[in-house]
Amino acid sequence: MKHNLRLSILFVLTAFVFTGTAQVTKLSNNSNLEEGFPLGSIGVMISATDSLWKTDATAVGTMKYANNVSTPSRELAFFNNKIYFAGTDAANGEELWVTDGITASLVANIETGNTSSSPQNFTVFNNTIYFFATTGAEGTELWKSNGTGGGTVIVKDINPTGNSFDATSTTFFENNGILYFVATNGTDGVELWKTDGTGPNTVMVSNINPTGSSNPGDFFALGNEVLFSADDGTNGRELWKTDGTTTSLVKNIATDPTVGSSPSQFMLFNGKVYFTTTIFDLSIPAFNSGIYVTDGTTVGTTLVKDGFNSPLLLLFSIFMNNKFYFTGSTDADGSELWSSDGTPANTQIFMDINPTGDASPILLPDFIGATTIQDFHTHLYNGKIFFRADDGTNGAELWITDGTVLGTKMVKDIDPGGDGLGSSFTWFYSQSGLYFTASNGTDGNELWKSDGTLVGTNMVIDLNTSGDSDPEFMMLLNQQLLFTADDGDNINGDRDLYKLDGTFISLPLQLLTFTAAPAGKSVELNWLTSTEINTSHFEIERSKDGQHFDKIGGLNAANLQQRNTYRFNDIDALLLGTDKLFYRLKLFDKDGKFTYSKVEVVNVKASAAFFFSYPNPTHNQLKVMVNSPIEQKASLQIIDVNGKRLFNLPVKNLRGANQYNINVSSYPNGTYYIQVITNGERKSIKFIKE
Repeated sequence: MKHNLRLSILFVLTAFVFTGTAQVTKLSNNSNLEEGFPLGSIGVMISATDSLWKTDATAVGTMKYANNVSTPSRELAFFNNKIYFAGTDAANGEELWVTDGITASLVANIETGNTSSSPQNFTVFNNTIYFFATTGAEGTELWKSNGTGGGTVIVKDINPTGNSFDATSTTFFENNGILYFVATNGTDGVELWKTDGTGPNTVMVSNINPTGSSNPGDFFALGNEVLFSADDGTNGRELWKTDGTTTSLVKNIATDPTVGSSPSQFMLFNGKVYFTTTIFDLSIPAFNSGIYVTDGTTVGTTLVKDGFNSPLLLLFSIFMNNKFYFTGSTDADGSELWSSDGTPANTQIFMDINPTGDASPILLPDFIGATTIQDFHTHLYNGKIFFRADDGTNGAELWITDGTVLGTKMVKDIDPGGDGLGSSFTWFYSQSGLYFTASNGTDGNELWKSDGTLVGTNMVIDLNTSGDSDPEFMMLLNQQLLFTADDGDNINGDRDLYKLDGTFISLPLQLLTFTAAPAGKSVELNWLTSTEINTSHFEIERSKDGQHFDKIGGLNAANLQQRNTYRFNDIDALLLGTDKLFYRLKLFDKDGKFTYSKVEVVNVKASAAFFFSYPNPTHNQLKVMVNSPIEQKASLQIIDVNGKRLFNLPVKNLRGANQYNINVSSYPNGTYYIQVITNGERKSIKFIKE
């Protein structure tokens, strides 16, 4: 099974450094293992026959296990150091199962008997697994599980007369504490929904297309809002946004309502979101692809550059020299490498690699070291990035660039007279170089390594001396790199499991997460790193416009080979007189070199009130402290778990701290929410009445 440029496999890996002699050890023969996932010290794998395997990176510890279940759909989620998946056995059909890499067991037989509930589209949100499952009574609906049979329950029968799940559109997306998904209630079409895990609060966000289905998709976070594409039935498929309460059309980019602009490939660069559009131009006629930029407003959504043909690969963009580099194709120049600083004037072809045809460059981002799609745009190898291109003379070969024309060159003509990097190749980065699959025209498609120089680009090993071994990287387990390959020992092309001998060590610093969010009167920044080997310190930078950043603080690095958490509070955030702030980290190595994190955007309001309540739980009196930065009107409300308002107190908050006492002695025991509403902004805190 080929995994050509498959992000799902590449994201499982972790960047590493290889040391030692380039030899391999076979862990299993003709096992045809297709996917693998590290689970602590055990690697869990799925074979072509849908059976579960495990390995500890030794031959004796590599074996098939859990013969009581198979995994034909490959639907799974990682939760509490276990893998929950859709498993099939003869007695129960396809149901919810769990494995710890040693055994596998049934969690819940959602549809009793041997009829399948077919769990699918797993996601983890607020320490709970969400998915869609099918029963004869409810159809295909939204379910959740805490990992136990008793805790596996339906969230809501969204469509009482059919299935709420739509196979072409349904997806989950989390932002700002809200889990969004796409579903239909059978009346309003396929629309945007949200849930907090309770039936009453599983609701449609907006009926965007009253006469049909808007089919929302291509979700991307911009601060507290979510950008997405949808079709309202009038303007075609266009750019929309929501904060979970208010949903609106950002801009009707294509004025012809029969076509729409089909926004996709969203990317955050310097505090703004860039995306591609594809509009069918009736006057040519032909498809016209373009790049747009948005700050989430109609006025701030503008054209950067159009006139591109397909493919326009913004998704694989790389950030260097305060520009993003991407693959673009035009009638004049063919498919070449382009660059942009985000402005129309400076969005231009970077280098015409193939003056007589298409270079068809494919940038090779560091998917391995990235933790999100956004992160890999900024990961560079010694300030450079590798890519595949055809200069019209040497075929499709390995190239490298530092973002300058002089620093852009072919690394090596691996296959003189042919394509060293064919249509099927995979790659991963290490501190010592790039590992990738290539063919020299003699030894077949094998494992190679490059440090960016001619002499440093060589085949690691020829596993199949009579053909192609077609290595496919599986996982990094216990500092061992595991991959599958065909050694040619049978005519069926059965694949074996190998490990590359030696020790693989993570890159000096991996920024696993970086978030910024309002926290009372300040903005709280949190980040998580792993394997700090040569890290000196972090500088925190803030900007009002997303372009000009100032240092506002710094923290020393723990410099430990473990997961390290950091926190920084920007206590001046609400005093700056702006509704939006931009934050980034500057990460310094001990030798003075540094890199930047992604940019986090935070929506702040100087009029926002901070409040808390106590005691919690309470018996009689609930004390509510409200701290308001300005004099303003407000409303205090108590809401029950069904959304019913039980108490409402209009107040005028003076600047500073204010205390209110609310008698709740008559309320039944249970869970409630105290809300403070100021200038249309609503904040809630849960409390318990005993």
